[in-house]
Amino acid sequence: MEKNSFIERFISWRTAVSFLIPICVIAFFIFKFNIDLRSTLDNMLEANLTVYLLALFLYYTTFPIRAIRWKIIINNAVDKFSKIYIPNILLLSEIIMIGWLGNSIAPLRLGDAYRVYLFSRDSKADISFSSATVIAERITDLFVVLPVLLGFGLLFILEQGDYDISNSIIILLPLIFLSVLLAAIFLIFRLRRILSTIIPRKVANASVKIKDISLSSLRRTRILMLLSVGAWATESIRLWLVSESVGVELGMPMIIFASVFNAILSSVPIVPGGLGILEPGLVGVLMLRTSRASAVSLVLLDRSISYLSVIFFGALALAFRYITGRH
Repeated sequence: MEKNSFIERFISWRTAVSFLIPICVIAFFIFKFNIDLRSTLDNMLEANLTVYLLALFLYYTTFPIRAIRWKIIINNAVDKFSKIYIPNILLLSEIIMIGWLGNSIAPLRLGDAYRVYLFSRDSKADISFSSATVIAERITDLFVVLPVLLGFGLLFILEQGDYDISNSIIILLPLIFLSVLLAAIFLIFRLRRILSTIIPRKVANASVKIKDISLSSLRRTRILMLLSVGAWATESIRLWLVSESVGVELGMPMIIFASVFNAILSSVPIVPGGLGILEPGLVGVLMLRTSRASAVSLVLLDRSISYLSVIFFGALALAFRYITGRH
């Protein structure tokens, strides 16, 4: 993969269109539901700055946690499949941040592909090996996300008291999305022999290699799960701190569920960083516990951390790679 091909995709007309669509959706959402932008802005300006900055700081502790987990996954795979140079935790954190930058400004999760490219470049590993370690990361995330969605989603529904089918659908929507995704993966696995006769042999061989490396890299499961729980816990604590900064009381089940809901919607590949999909969806969920104005203020503040700050600091990390000649 060439560096220029990634850069061209990031600044292509497809990227411009992928931003235009969510902007139109957000504008429609604002006018359709008569959101008072002035009161929303006032709520944001009145937020406790110290608590907000603490949430911002905490958010960036997730990068070294994820880097440590990624390094363990790489070491697991290296023992069996390859002998490569493994970057340190700081460099792996930098690569993850740049990957998140790519996902925030380009559709189709191109940031993950760019992350694979950067790791391959730094470690001298082949693309199949690098891709497999990132896939293994996603698998460990699923082991945490699915129980959290099911457990805390049902707990929140029970906390609501009066049964409301519309609320239940909103709460269980991300679980349904993940279930469909897992069903599609399972179907592909079951039909792999048929697919192997259709797709080119080179692609089929690479797919088998990626599968073997991914599965082998999931050893030391206990520590991988602990690190995954730690990474997701920081997401929940960040959302709790943001809610505290604007004086919104959500309750722990809602905080945990909403943070996972947030992460899932931000991963939707159609638009960069879930832009235009996450905001209305998360506001709808939070409105089960608070007013519309408070929910909008909370979501915008949280997105200033989980979206805007990623673009800012990710761009700084990418610029630093250029300056130091490591790109």
